[in-house]
Amino acid sequence: MDNTIGKCKALGLVEQNRVGFGVDEETGFEKKRFDYTLTADGQEVLRDLERRKPDEYKKIKGCLEKLSQAGDEDYVSLSIAAKTYHILKESDTAIRPDEVANEAKQFGWDISQGSIDKAVAFFLSEMGMI
Repeated sequence: MDNTIGKCKALGLVEQNRVGFGVDEETGFEKKRFDYTLTADGQEVLRDLERRKPDEYKKIKGCLEKLSQAGDEDYVSLSIAAKTYHILKESDTAIRPDEVANEAKQFGWDISQGSIDKAVAFFLSEMGMI
């Protein structure tokens, strides 16, 4: 995702705005988020995609709608959901959600079991990702 966003920024299709909030006391993660908006060129590319490849456009729009319906998660919760998903999908062996916290420590991530349970129950499951 980061590579794709970088390409879109380089092409002038999106603008990025970084908003910082300090450090989250519970997780230790830096509290920041990046907001993205389509530029005029980005909006034109989107309209072109809708005209030329309506099936792909519908898939993208459907994913965004699903993301919105999954809940109004804050960026820290979304970050934990992404990390949890990464661990669950990249593990060489089947891993249960209650084992994710230990796996996370191998990446230097200190994630509480409650945060992982919330990520699984309220985001990853709602998105149909697990």
